[in-house]
Amino acid sequence: MSAPLPPAAPTTIPPANFDFALQQLERVLSNQLNSIDGLSTKASITLGFALTVFGALFGLARETVTTHPAASFISAAIFGGSILLMALSLLVRDYHDAPHPSGLLRLLPMSPIDLKRQTVANLADAYIQNTVAIRRGFATLNGGLILFILGTFVFAFGVVLT
Repeated sequence: MSAPLPPAAPTTIPPANFDFALQQLERVLSNQLNSIDGLSTKASITLGFALTVFGALFGLARETVTTHPAASFISAAIFGGSILLMALSLLVRDYHDAPHPSGLLRLLPMSPIDLKRQTVANLADAYIQNTVAIRRGFATLNGGLILFILGTFVFAFGVVLT
């Protein structure tokens, strides 16, 4: 929860504007939280797929691995990095879903317009903080996917060219 705003001077902002801002911020924050669920699902699926491919390449194709050790070692290192990045994107992060109930209880004595103003500020702050965490999670997952594709090509080309 962001720091409480000082009591506002008499304002000319119509209450309907605060209502509109609250509705929009609630909507975009809800979309963000759905995006977090999507990130987690995508990361889980891609991690499972990468582990399956890794196991298939290095477990079932042992003859290929022993006859092409350089390509196998390099691709295994790249796959390892890929799997690590995908797993990192699954780490639990602290996402904000403002207002926090205890913070909301502290705001109840405020005037209705100050309560709306503070709630708008809290929702906007939560949106900004979540955006950073979500971008970081997607960037990590995308990095893992790029390494996975690179590892696949290294393995395939290493086997074909040697």
